Amino acid sequence: MDIRQLTSGVLIIALAGCTTSPTPSPQQEQPELRMFRHYALAICLGAAFKDTPVTSDLNKAANGYFERGNMPLEAYEELREISGSWLEKDYPSKHGGQVNSAKCFDFAQSLQITTLYEKYNPCHREDNWLDPQAFIEACTP
Repeated sequence: MDIRQLTSGVLIIALAGCTTSPTPSPQQEQPELRMFRHYALAICLGAAFKDTPVTSDLNKAANGYFERGNMPLEAYEELREISGSWLEKDYPSKHGGQVNSAKCFDFAQSLQITTLYEKYNPCHREDNWLDPQAFIEACTP
């Protein structure tokens, strides 16, 4: 392989890395969106594992994210409506049965959650915030 082929290959790999838009890391993701995703995960897992010892803890987690968030109630209601469709998806295990936890992990990171968040983005409505200073800190660049 000559130097031109090697240079071309490296350049193509470097450009390919520049053209993709990676998912932001949890540290880069907006705190409100992160809490909304965590809420989605908690309610999905709670529904997937009803009547188990973890159900109570998952419900407490969901309530905590709900109480700390600044999304309007309608956003949480819509999220609950769409969560059931994810549990109906087919995620078969190689050893039989369904992998319900994976359905919930994927749901929490799905485009549906992002789209729903953008529809009700709390930074678009200051009246969703109990603390005006918190709004300014979270939503002002």
